[in-house]
Amino acid sequence: MSVLQEILKFGSYIMWFIVVMIPLVTIHEFGHFIIARIFKVKVPEFGIGVPPKAIGKKWKGMTWSLNWLPMGAFVRITGDNDAIEKYYHLKQIGSEDKQGYINERIEEVLTLGDLELILDEHKIEITQDWKDLAKKYKNKEYVNSPLFSQKYEQLSGLIGLEYDKYLSVKDNPEIKKLFFSKNLIQKILILVGGVTFNVIGAFLIFMIALNTTGLMFRNTFENNPSSAINFQYLAKDKPLVDQSGKQFDNSTRYLIVSEVKGTTLPAKAANIPNNAQLIKINDIPSSEITNEKLSKLVNENPESNFIITYKNPKSEVNNSGNSQLDSSNDNATQSVFIKPIKFNERYVIGLGVTNTAFYKSSNIFTSIKDAFDHTYYYTELTIKETFKFFVNLFSPNYQKSIDQTASPVMISVISTNLFNQFGFGSILWIMALISLSLAVFNILPIPALDGGRIVLVILEKIFGSPIKKIEPYLVSSTYVVLLMFMLFIFGKDIFTLIKK
Repeated sequence: MSVLQEILKFGSYIMWFIVVMIPLVTIHEFGHFIIARIFKVKVPEFGIGVPPKAIGKKWKGMTWSLNWLPMGAFVRITGDNDAIEKYYHLKQIGSEDKQGYINERIEEVLTLGDLELILDEHKIEITQDWKDLAKKYKNKEYVNSPLFSQKYEQLSGLIGLEYDKYLSVKDNPEIKKLFFSKNLIQKILILVGGVTFNVIGAFLIFMIALNTTGLMFRNTFENNPSSAINFQYLAKDKPLVDQSGKQFDNSTRYLIVSEVKGTTLPAKAANIPNNAQLIKINDIPSSEITNEKLSKLVNENPESNFIITYKNPKSEVNNSGNSQLDSSNDNATQSVFIKPIKFNERYVIGLGVTNTAFYKSSNIFTSIKDAFDHTYYYTELTIKETFKFFVNLFSPNYQKSIDQTASPVMISVISTNLFNQFGFGSILWIMALISLSLAVFNILPIPALDGGRIVLVILEKIFGSPIKKIEPYLVSSTYVVLLMFMLFIFGKDIFTLIKK
């Protein structure tokens, strides 16, 4: 593969990451945002992407921003584990510290990029001097300059006014606009908003697919429900077509040709086209072949030549010297001889089998029920697989959980391959599945996630300030653990791609 082809391939991965992941994370954060606004909680910013900020637009008293790093989205809710909440609770127990608030809040404002919001609230023009403060506040030379001292003092005054606004006035109605002032049910609904919108998003994606491209079913002919779609449940008595547009036959097998960087596997060397229809292997008809049986057959007969008979998906004649053409069939039927090679301690021929069906709802009304069925089925399946993931992760079988975990890198690769083989309908399918995965993952009772935050606000309601004191440490420590795990999975996926 040329350097240009590698660059274009890498570019396609980035594109599909943006297309698949950014909308789903944005939907999740929008769920938090919309529920917060329903309860009149102050929200200073909703952003798509991760700062630094590319552009920002003030509207309805908040900033809507697009940020340079396409890694997700975020919503900032005032009074949710910030300086205002911390010093409000300190004041309640008679430990007032206005200067401490000013110092901590200034760092918060400059770090999070809230300076423009503070200035806008006081109708102060954003001059270049203020922009320098926002950009250079960590620059040693700038910090020692008279201009820094002047602007820092002015900002201190504004933050002092904010302290008075929120914390010095008894029964201040402004406090009611902050997250920590809301009752338990309202807090839980705000925190569960992201999960709820991911489930709703999956339902809507299923509906769109069922009314446009059709929804994809894949079958690898195994008993494992995570690899074989339950046709009997989701597609019973429904008209299906296969990937060529013909009436779907569940016994039909299509070939997946594996590629490994630096190694030419036998099927690739024999020029077997990807997505060709398998007719038989040796004298075994395709309807009797599963991936598990194929692997067992190859490893029990490592010195044998395997005769692979298939129909070319494009009716093209394979020019390989060991192929045979049967022109009596509708498609060009060919047979090639391939011999296994040893790879990663096992014998392989570089082939897998699958088939794909597409189902399209007859009208908008039937698509509502169909979308509900799909959402219910895949939510239940995701919950079961998540439970199995943690059971395996904390057992001697932990490697299985690690192998099944994919980083955004692998999601991008999978999305690219699915689109290339099956079109945009497959992208809608995987987007819906990832949206449900985000919902299930985020509701887990882990402090850094929405489910964990819900547990903490319930415990805070029961036990009071002791829980509030340890919450930042619990959240930050689990963030670190999750980040380390994700970096490990990221590295695993990068290594896998480099090997291919």
